[in-house]
Amino acid sequence: MPLQIEASRLKRILRAARVVHTDSECRVHIGTDGIRLQSFRRDRTIYLDYSLPHSVKSKCDDLDSAWIKLRPIKRIVDNGCIGEVRITLPFETPDSAVIVESNGLVYQSQSLTAPHGHNLPTPPDSKTVSSCSIRHLPFKRAVRMANWLGGEVEIQITPDAQRVAFTASHGEEDFTYVVQPDNIEAIHGSTTKLTIPIHVLRDFTPTLPTNSIIALRIKPHYLLLTVEFPIPDAELRLYIAERKGIIPG
Repeated sequence: MPLQIEASRLKRILRAARVVHTDSECRVHIGTDGIRLQSFRRDRTIYLDYSLPHSVKSKCDDLDSAWIKLRPIKRIVDNGCIGEVRITLPFETPDSAVIVESNGLVYQSQSLTAPHGHNLPTPPDSKTVSSCSIRHLPFKRAVRMANWLGGEVEIQITPDAQRVAFTASHGEEDFTYVVQPDNIEAIHGSTTKLTIPIHVLRDFTPTLPTNSIIALRIKPHYLLLTVEFPIPDAELRLYIAERKGIIPG
């Protein structure tokens, strides 16, 4: 059955999910445990795995998947959809099209019948070295400053000192931002640090609601960012490879 979701929630989902792939290509999978959006950068430096509960659709009888482009759908939702939006996926239509309907508006586009040779990687599951959960505002502030200064940001988590720090440098300039203790919801593991490109967080952070809690897990060779939004039990997992590295797997 087609998906049914409020336009305001769909806008947030699409805004976050489309930032990973250059052409906004994404695999949509309907499974017994919910709806899953998956995408990755072709150089294997970023991987997105977005799980949504079945509460966003009317029924969950059909199990299938399709590759679609999110950017055109986002434009339609942003500019023409209000109230409830109904989305019919390619495996439910005779001509393999994506159909978006909202209050008399009907938009249709073709799916990616051949996903351009995509071999969707399996999400890595390496052991966490250190982790923390911080509030959105300090995270957004750190990302904004690091982006202004240079192309990379170093994240350092020091559980024994209850300290989370972001640093960046460019030429003779550098900055360090230490998250205040009252903005740290949780912190675990051993002291470690990881440097990642800033452009991923620069594009992704503005898509998050201001009341969200950002979970960061430093693992060997990559960072795993997890956040729950825009509805309960909807979990977005963003894997970002370390500087000059790739996502394992």
